[in-house]
Amino acid sequence: MHHHTRLPLLLIAALPFAAQARLHKQYDVADHNYPVPAENVLWIAPDAAAGGDGSRNKPFNTINAALSKARDGTTVILKSGIYREPHFFITRNRITLQAEPHGEVWLKGSDIVPAARFEKEGGLWKVTGDFQNFCHVCTVNANPSKEGVAAYPEQVFINDRPLTQVGSKAEVKAGTFYVEDQTPTTTLEPDNNLSGYRLGAQDAITYYLGSDPNQGTVEISERARAFTATGKRLTIRGINIAHYAPHQSWALKGDPRLGDFSGPVTLSINGDDSIMQDGIIAQNSNTAVFVDKARRVRLKNLRAIDNGATAIGMNRAHGSSIEDSYFRNNNTAGNLMADCGAYCTIGHAKITHARDTIFRGNIVDDSGDIAYRPPAYWCDEGCINTKITNNFFTGVSTAMMYEVCDSGILASNIVENSDSGIYLAGSSNSRIYNNTFSRVFNPLNLKEEPRIGGCNYYKNGRCLSEEPWSKEQGLSWDTTDLQVYNNILSSRKMQGTDGYRAIPVRTEGYDDPDGGRIYSNDMFRGMDYNAYYRSDLAREPYLMNWDLADVPGANNLRFMRASDIAAQARVNKKIHGLERHALDLFGSTAENPYFTHEAADNQSRQSNYRLRSDSPAKGSGKALPLDIARAIDPSGRQIKSGVAVDRGALLNVLMDAGGAAAPAGGAVAPLPPDSPRNTAQHTAYGTSGDSTADSSTAPLPYRLSNDNPLTGNGHDGSSNNAGGQALTINGRNDNATTTTAASGTRGHLPDKTLPRYDRIRPYSEGFAAVEKNGRWGFIDRKGRETVRPQYQDVLAYGESRAAVKKDGRWGFIDTTGKETVKPQYDTVWSYKDGRATVEKDGARYTLDPNGRPLVP
Repeated sequence: MHHHTRLPLLLIAALPFAAQARLHKQYDVADHNYPVPAENVLWIAPDAAAGGDGSRNKPFNTINAALSKARDGTTVILKSGIYREPHFFITRNRITLQAEPHGEVWLKGSDIVPAARFEKEGGLWKVTGDFQNFCHVCTVNANPSKEGVAAYPEQVFINDRPLTQVGSKAEVKAGTFYVEDQTPTTTLEPDNNLSGYRLGAQDAITYYLGSDPNQGTVEISERARAFTATGKRLTIRGINIAHYAPHQSWALKGDPRLGDFSGPVTLSINGDDSIMQDGIIAQNSNTAVFVDKARRVRLKNLRAIDNGATAIGMNRAHGSSIEDSYFRNNNTAGNLMADCGAYCTIGHAKITHARDTIFRGNIVDDSGDIAYRPPAYWCDEGCINTKITNNFFTGVSTAMMYEVCDSGILASNIVENSDSGIYLAGSSNSRIYNNTFSRVFNPLNLKEEPRIGGCNYYKNGRCLSEEPWSKEQGLSWDTTDLQVYNNILSSRKMQGTDGYRAIPVRTEGYDDPDGGRIYSNDMFRGMDYNAYYRSDLAREPYLMNWDLADVPGANNLRFMRASDIAAQARVNKKIHGLERHALDLFGSTAENPYFTHEAADNQSRQSNYRLRSDSPAKGSGKALPLDIARAIDPSGRQIKSGVAVDRGALLNVLMDAGGAAAPAGGAVAPLPPDSPRNTAQHTAYGTSGDSTADSSTAPLPYRLSNDNPLTGNGHDGSSNNAGGQALTINGRNDNATTTTAASGTRGHLPDKTLPRYDRIRPYSEGFAAVEKNGRWGFIDRKGRETVRPQYQDVLAYGESRAAVKKDGRWGFIDTTGKETVKPQYDTVWSYKDGRATVEKDGARYTLDPNGRPLVP
């Protein structure tokens, strides 16, 4: 697999660190302390002796052994370690698969190959053995040769760093490898996998490495899929998955070792109402997570990075969601992203044939040196009632693709330093509200599709290739009834002085094959209250184009000013608004009149997208319909319908992107050696690395907005006690008297106390953070207010000290509310082992319990 590009500086560096040594040498995992039920529990340890009974002291030594004994509702707890097991099924209902408290768990599809097995051959190292015979022609492309080495799923790692696969022994050099297979799987007809496959023999295979295997631990991928889950209400949490080698085709059957589970996904979730959260999914050769025909599946707080193809895929996953997750550097295999027609299938997240899905509060970051950038979020062939809200995209090829779909809400997203913002094609009834685009080459690309009415191929008056789902749903696959309001389109990402192509809003019509015609006058129901910002008319002369059916060419009308649109006689006057209330301003990024700060160039990461107090975009936008307001803010507390709102993003996972500093180093980029390894930055959705609470979220490598609606609210509105029973955590029963399934919050309070506060975070050391009217304080376990809500933000108590934010600076208080450290620092970490790390003006210090600096 062509696996390795130069690793970017910023990956998941701000994740908290596990207390023990890293089991994966390239990634640090977050610390979690999930509750352990008092009964119906089975334990597993990868190094356990055979014959265990599944108890904590005599655990099973394989996952399969535990699952064979599990019944409905069993919690299976994996002790720390690396699990290298064949594909397994999860068929029971209400199974929970979770890491032990404070544990680090990896499922790996690779096996260790000792350096002693390799022999030197010239400048190469080779090893021959009974390795898995992987398919090199199994792709979605009918002609696999077009994909090149991207079609090869093999993977080799040295100290968890991938080597790059090459196509011949002659190409092998340092950092690369080649696989010699004398009896490969082939297509029945040359370069045509539609003809079927001829399985190769499972015999000796030779790996040639250009790097010395004595440099570290060598691992070679041997398995294609980790597991398939068909049981309903599955919970997977704190499980990390890497090194699996699926190929990109469902058609290969009967592999002598892998059976029918050789591709194209690393793990498959097929049971309704399942949850997967708090894991790293990385370094798998093809699609990582796939949800198929399962409803209401929630994927939360995942780190999907460095995978060979799509990170998360969904099909017919009605009502499912992807939230609070981080995506980076997927499609490392280099699958074709252009000139591939129907075979272009890769995205960080790719959704098809689904109703009511949600993509909210995620970060997609392709800002590093990434060779094959896929679309960030791609909904295709029949997504209906999709909500794409509050996400942050940086350095991506296309942030949001909504293609031959219907009734999407694309709102309150931020896209910066990217090629394309929203690409909407052949999709009807969609609404684009309150997005912010900064330094994006083509912020809005709205076009008609040549495909029509659920037909992928129409010829001579007949549909020769129907798409059944879209046909069943009666989708038009026409770009009609668009609403575009309250967006800010600022400072184009220029390519030289090419102002013609760097047009903020580009529309394109089409003559459909059935004789219908959809052009700009047919596309919009409404378009108004958008805010534009360009350098000047000389370099960026055009604001928008208008494609007319009777004039050849997609740019026959080009508007230089927003006021020109309504004034143009050939524009459809039935379209609401026609930018009569638009803002159309000019100037440099340093003079940006909308944002608190906009970075000066495309590479800089220092923008703050909150509006200035004197911004003309403040409070001047169109009032939101109720469903748009609720899509942005499901709680309804911060964003109201029916009243004028700001233009641009209203709530976002990263409103202030200027707080993110890229650490030195490579893929891991850890904290300095004197920094605490079991704590989290204050950027973590309100979590703080608290060792006693259930950390169901982990920090992202950015500072999150203080007004982030997701901060500390538990996201799913449920407690950790799924059934109301008493839960035992590390031998204690902290939650038994205070947590109920009906409480509707992650804060462990009796129901009668909940209406007093807007938000409640988990208890830590007997205190819970509470928010009222936008300010934070603390209460004890009896609901008594120990610190009145007065701070901008707080962290959970650690060693009787809690970090608090006041006037934009961080300090500490004790359990009585007395300030032990005056708020003065830019960033803080909670106390651990009698020490707290703080940062000010780029320098880090260690504080003692009294707040005195000890070590610079």
